[in-house]
Amino acid sequence: MPSGTDEETFDRSFATPDWAVMLILAKNGATYGRLRFNTGPGASVRLAVDVDYSTDFPASDPDGWLDEYDANVRIHDPFARAQSTVDDPFTLESEPMEVDALRWHATEWVAS
Repeated sequence: MPSGTDEETFDRSFATPDWAVMLILAKNGATYGRLRFNTGPGASVRLAVDVDYSTDFPASDPDGWLDEYDANVRIHDPFARAQSTVDDPFTLESEPMEVDALRWHATEWVAS
């Protein structure tokens, strides 16, 4: 859902055009869409939103994105702690697990 700031900005910036669309893409795949008509009696209608990430575009580089993801994102699994022999029981004893970017979505421990 839009925040108060989103609503204020939408009202202030798009009050005079014949129509306007508010589209929000948020974390975890959350979306919100609304079409507003400012002509005639006016109307505001919620829109169903579906984002298609399957089609490449000229500037897309899926292989480069996967390489960057593999190089920079690590999973820290809180349930994989080894028994610690140090004074701090919350110190991890090993490096974070390596991530296979093609299966990154299969775990809830993905860094955001």
